[in-house]
Amino acid sequence: MLLMEAAELPPLSGRILERIFQHLSAFQLGRARLACRQWNEVISGSPQLVAKFRLSLERFFRGGETERDFMLENVKTCYSTVDYGASHLIQVEQVWVTIGPNIRHLIIHDCWLDLSKVGYMLRYLPNLEELTFTPYFLESDMIKDVKIDYRMDKLATLTVGSTDRIDDVLDLFKQICSNLVVLRVCCKKFDCNEEKLLNLIFASRDTLQEISLKKYNFEDDFLPKISSMDRLELRRLSLKQCYIEIEEDIFNLSLAQPLLEHLDIQSAQLRSNEVLVKIAQNLPYLRSLKINLNKLKGSLMDESLNCMSELEHLKLISEQPKRIDISKFQNSNLAKLSLSGVTLTMNTLEGISNNLPKLNNLTLECSEHKSPIPQSVLHSLESLKLKQVTNLSTIIYPTKSTWDLRQLQVISCDLSGKSLQTISQQCPLLESVHLESTYYVCDRDVQLLCRTLKRLRSLSLVDCRLVSDVTVENVIVHCRKLEYLRMEYCRKVKKNRRWYNAQMKPRFKISIGPESWYKDS
Repeated sequence: MLLMEAAELPPLSGRILERIFQHLSAFQLGRARLACRQWNEVISGSPQLVAKFRLSLERFFRGGETERDFMLENVKTCYSTVDYGASHLIQVEQVWVTIGPNIRHLIIHDCWLDLSKVGYMLRYLPNLEELTFTPYFLESDMIKDVKIDYRMDKLATLTVGSTDRIDDVLDLFKQICSNLVVLRVCCKKFDCNEEKLLNLIFASRDTLQEISLKKYNFEDDFLPKISSMDRLELRRLSLKQCYIEIEEDIFNLSLAQPLLEHLDIQSAQLRSNEVLVKIAQNLPYLRSLKINLNKLKGSLMDESLNCMSELEHLKLISEQPKRIDISKFQNSNLAKLSLSGVTLTMNTLEGISNNLPKLNNLTLECSEHKSPIPQSVLHSLESLKLKQVTNLSTIIYPTKSTWDLRQLQVISCDLSGKSLQTISQQCPLLESVHLESTYYVCDRDVQLLCRTLKRLRSLSLVDCRLVSDVTVENVIVHCRKLEYLRMEYCRKVKKNRRWYNAQMKPRFKISIGPESWYKDS
């Protein structure tokens, strides 16, 4: 009787289906389009739903100019994210007039570009909100001939990668951007002109809230100039792999920017607990802190950390193995703890569950733990990352009860098949697993893992030398809920992604690389 009543229900209208589909991700929408013609028409005809998809132009332009212009002019104009990689940037006005106004996020990477074409193209992206610009090679000789008579007032997030003409790139965006909220600059291979960078920060100082610099060689007066910049109110500051010798500069920066919530000073040479306490007192809203303990005189004091009552993420780093005792550190808000080169004492481990009641994310790198992590800590974790950790058996050991772990990363550890079996039995709720440089894991171990974890959605295997094509085939057959499979540098995997997509037609995304290792089958 109930089945009869259910069968007599009228079909859902397109408007109701569209509201239901709003709660799905791009991957789930892609699978829903294959269910029936009606669902496909509802998803394809909704600008809000199509906007969740990414228009990928990576290695796209292989034909002639007429062919590729026609293809771009006839794509759906409601794509909000465009991924432009390993392609030549075209300069056809009609193309950008068609797809440009709807683009909110543009990613340009691994391209050989002329900066003048970039300046020309940006004219037709008036609603762009986020730009990631990391070209492979950049020519900027013709940029002076481009007339910059437009502004990008809606551009809020700008990420600039390492390039040989980074000074010209910063100068271009200084002319067209004045409302930046997030600025990220990476100087991996080429140092940028400090004056150009400061001019860009100064131009957006009224709206800028986050500055992230990576691998940048500071001049002695760079941080003092940031501290003395009027009307600049930062919320996040990240100085990753940026050598900072004078700890007083960090202290003065904390005085000038009391609203900071995220502070990453992993390369700063802090030498005393007193300076750390003063920095913490100057930053009452601090929620995330990453510091280096390598040159800290003595051991890290509990008083230095107890000043940060709002702290939610703490990362402690040391290039030299260091053992610390923070058993008296109490924080009711700390949810994420990352330790690199740092080992906690047994007293600290035993007190974590009581002193850090909200801890659910733990990262251990380059450390040796001779004492087992208490079960009370493991039961509360949702994410665990282990990298170059010895004595792995003290961390992953069989117990009578299960853990609530959702995400697991094991990198460069002596992970055995038995330990992997323990993981699959102790962590039935795992949704994401990443194994890298785990040389003792074989096909049988991964197969057992996939069959046991019914909720697995993402599986990543990198440099697993005993894993072969058998693993890929088993995953395609048995992992019904999987959304993403990544296989890289697995030397026994001979077939490439195109072969699996053509022959086995998996229902999830597969990434197998690098492509040069595999022959077309």
